[in-house]
Amino acid sequence: MGKTCRCAAPHAGAPWNLPGTRPGSRFATDAYVPIRWERQVKSMGISAVQMVASARARIENLSPDAVAAELQSGSTTLVDLREPEEREAGGSLPGAVQAPRGMLEFYADPTSPYHRPVFNPDARIILMCESGKRSALATETLLRMGYRDVAHLDGGLDAWIAQGLPYDDG
Repeated sequence: MGKTCRCAAPHAGAPWNLPGTRPGSRFATDAYVPIRWERQVKSMGISAVQMVASARARIENLSPDAVAAELQSGSTTLVDLREPEEREAGGSLPGAVQAPRGMLEFYADPTSPYHRPVFNPDARIILMCESGKRSALATETLLRMGYRDVAHLDGGLDAWIAQGLPYDDG
């Protein structure tokens, strides 16, 4: 019997020979117990989908219309968490501050050398991304960091566009 794959792919331990082995070699014939995808997922802890759902239950989720109304007031900072290439390809909302998700905590931390003054823990901040998942997690993060008045655009840019609201399409 050939080796069984131990990777996390969901092919449930299909037989595979290791690279560079010949049929009949010690590596191709040893008995091997597969690691099943189902067992690995169950032992993972919490999934990204569960993390987003948990965050959404604890944060302020705003509809595109609600965000548009807040932006009209002029007292809200909108932060776009998407990567530069995403903004270039998919457009952006006028006036949004660009802060890729991977740098948010550093931009928001006043003690960080990367801190940006636009991040004020006492000011109203609304986060957005493409679909609302990253912004939900990031909103929860800012709340944990001591920000008091932070929310996110539920559904992200996709929901904004679906509502027919104006945006710069790049």
